[in-house]
Amino acid sequence: MMGYQYCSDKFQLGGFSKIPSATVKTAAIRECPIRIEVIIENIAPQDDFAIIICKIKSIFVDTSILHDNNHIDVTKWQPLLYQFRSYTTTSASLGQNFRFEEYLDATKPAN
Repeated sequence: MMGYQYCSDKFQLGGFSKIPSATVKTAAIRECPIRIEVIIENIAPQDDFAIIICKIKSIFVDTSILHDNNHIDVTKWQPLLYQFRSYTTTSASLGQNFRFEEYLDATKPAN
C-alpha cells in the first residue's frame, strides 16, 4: 500500500555477509566497520517516542578505520545516515528514498 515490498532475506538483497554476533542472539553484518551489541533492559513509551535503556555487551571496530588505539579516523569511515528520507554520509548526499518527493510536498504550506 505504501510502495514497499517484503523481502525475507535483507542480507542477500543488500549484498551483505551474515555472521553470528559475539554476545547477543542475532545476526551481524560482516561488512559493517563498527558494531555495537546491546541488550534492551527497558522500553518506556512516551507520547510520541519511547525511551529505550540498553546495556552495551560489546563494541567492535575494524582496525582499518582506527587512527590509534583510542580514536577512529573520521577520514576513513563514512557512515550511511538516513535522515528524513534522504541518504547521506558525513560529507556527501547519496540520494533519496522513493517517497522523498512526498515528504517535500507535505512540508509545503497548503494554499
